[in-house]
Amino acid sequence: MAFQSSARERLTEITDDILNPDASFVTGVEKLHSLFQCVSDPAVKRHEISRRVDGGGSAISPMQAAECLLDHARTKTFLRGIYRALHELQRRFPGERISVVYAGSGPFASLAIPLATQFRPDEIAFHVLDIHPFSLKNVRSLVEIFGLEEYFVDFINADATTWKPSFRPHLIFTETMDKGLCYEPQAHITANLGGEIRQNGLFLPESIHVEAIMTPSRVDFPVRVLGTAVQLTPASAQNMRFDIRKSFPIPDVELRESHDLLLRTRVGVFGKEQILEGEARITEWILLDTISRGGGVLELQYGLGGLIGDIRKRVEQEFFHSLLDRIDQ
Repeated sequence: MAFQSSARERLTEITDDILNPDASFVTGVEKLHSLFQCVSDPAVKRHEISRRVDGGGSAISPMQAAECLLDHARTKTFLRGIYRALHELQRRFPGERISVVYAGSGPFASLAIPLATQFRPDEIAFHVLDIHPFSLKNVRSLVEIFGLEEYFVDFINADATTWKPSFRPHLIFTETMDKGLCYEPQAHITANLGGEIRQNGLFLPESIHVEAIMTPSRVDFPVRVLGTAVQLTPASAQNMRFDIRKSFPIPDVELRESHDLLLRTRVGVFGKEQILEGEARITEWILLDTISRGGGVLELQYGLGGLIGDIRKRVEQEFFHSLLDRIDQ
């Protein structure tokens, strides 16, 4: 009992630091990872098998999901955004216990367990969902170690791309994405669960914006925006086709040096809590190609191996460019 009390006090202290805008969130996130790792099943480090989900894409392994916590800006921004969202929901639904579905918890449930320390048990009820049985087993153990059983009402072993709740939650959130919305099933989970919240409820993140851009290879500016590849919101996901083809004209201008064609990602978690391009692993830039001439078209295709898997791209330069090359030779 003394250990449980001490562990919970430590968790509360670390969470307070991460939520405090004047404290070092990097240090706080690293302390949180160390605490979870210290009290978790050591087998977390050995569970390396990812799983394909029914909707498409891949649910990363428990080991990989645990390491996602160390994406400092991602963890900080999601925790702060969800915390703000919970307070907003308390304002919208006064006196109600806020029901929360966390889709894709991983073995640490790192976006739920810390926030439980900031509320009373009668204020919030977490329903934790993950496709890996081992992850849920470890989450249940952590909940017991920190003495948070009253906050967690359900542990659901299911595929979040197909599972439907039997009730209307106040809040559903998921962070199951990679940069550019590749590989992981964020889009499909949003499509499946984005319409399941109750009226005036919230689904987070609020938006994910992926743009095609062009910039000099040696520096990050100036940036030319070629266009939007994907704009994912809970509303847009309801009618989203998962075979997206986009064509972006490449400006027909003289290039004094090589230019990179890139995808950049921005995540709007809630309100002002946003992750800009390059701030986290999930918003790193994706290099599509490097060109030495302007003109032509960048073609992108997202499909079952695309929006949630590989991006297939093709850069077509104008015919006369290749003709000029041959003349020069």
